[in-house]
Amino acid sequence: MQVVNCLKGIENSITSFYYGKTQLEIGLGAINKYPEIVKKEKPKVMGLVTGKSSYKLNGAWDVVKKALDDEGIKLVHYDKITTNPLSSTIDECTKLFLDNKVDYVTAIGGGSPIDAAKLVTILMKYPGKIAYDVLHLTFETKEAVPLITINTTAGTGTEVNRFFVVTIDNKGPVLKPVVGSIAAYPTYSIDDPNLLMSSPPKMTIYTAVDSLNHVFEAATTKIRNPFSLILGKEVVEMVAHFLPIANKDPKNGEARYYLHYASALAGCAFDSALLHLTHSLEHPMAAKIWNLPHGQGLGILQPSVIKVVYPVLPKICALILGPIIPDLKGDPSEATMVAEKYEEWLAENGLPEKMGDVGFKEEDIDELVKNARETPVISNVLLPVSPVEATDELLKGIYLESMKPLRKK
Repeated sequence: MQVVNCLKGIENSITSFYYGKTQLEIGLGAINKYPEIVKKEKPKVMGLVTGKSSYKLNGAWDVVKKALDDEGIKLVHYDKITTNPLSSTIDECTKLFLDNKVDYVTAIGGGSPIDAAKLVTILMKYPGKIAYDVLHLTFETKEAVPLITINTTAGTGTEVNRFFVVTIDNKGPVLKPVVGSIAAYPTYSIDDPNLLMSSPPKMTIYTAVDSLNHVFEAATTKIRNPFSLILGKEVVEMVAHFLPIANKDPKNGEARYYLHYASALAGCAFDSALLHLTHSLEHPMAAKIWNLPHGQGLGILQPSVIKVVYPVLPKICALILGPIIPDLKGDPSEATMVAEKYEEWLAENGLPEKMGDVGFKEEDIDELVKNARETPVISNVLLPVSPVEATDELLKGIYLESMKPLRKK
């Protein structure tokens, strides 16, 4: 917590930093940068990507609407994005925006609206292509319509990186690939902790667990680097300290600020070092049960992933997980204990569920493994950088062990 202690009160100021091609505005009140951005960029027709109603609940919509009205900018709104956005809705949104000559896009929401908007803005530069083509990597994407993201959750990190996740539902088998493209960096992103104050408790834990998985995986891939390790340690420290505070006091500005910052840093970490087992195995789960929250699925799997990764990289795992489980020695023999304690910590903070609790059965496991093997990027990019060889036996074992709590009660 040394960094936090040196920056007391920083959440009350708005700071900017650049990562990739993105300018991030972060701090309490950062949403008020939106009118300045719009005034500077001068779009003629703004496309807006949201879910059905949540975008109206936190105050972001009021600022966006007034800014567009004040500048006389036409608004074209697409509001059909669901949890785990679908390729069919991406294609529908792209057509709507092209038909209405949209030249700039804003996304309000968490990972689902932002990821959807990333793919829409890319497709708008490639008329005739559909979401399936991008998600199956049939051509290289280099351009996108400019995008402003207004992030209303603290976990995905998508507001600062080049990745997006969309479920293919309208052509071929149902798959949930993660795709990276230089074109997918947003132009501007806004992280305003005020927009998190109304987040449901479950959303707070699910998104925080997404951050934790991003850095644990990025710190332990075969292409890990000092950047991903340093960010990983800081992110886990922030989440371990501020998640319980946010759970008890949802309107605590400092806690919300640092959960936002942790999410952004975690997004940078996996942008540099990728992900491996937990995300690779969660995506098939969400492809089967479309409304499964991403962070919940990750939390269900992560203890068993820790159990298999810890013996291979004990020093790194101890470094990253130390803020949650203190006094680790970094010895391979600690693996089971660490996995069980991590699972207990998740339950204490609001995520006790396992696969059996959310609708999965043991007979689903073969199908889930097959789906992981067939999903673009997961099969040929993420699983190959796992620190443990991703055999079918290993993947099945993680799923099987994740059906119930590790420690029998």
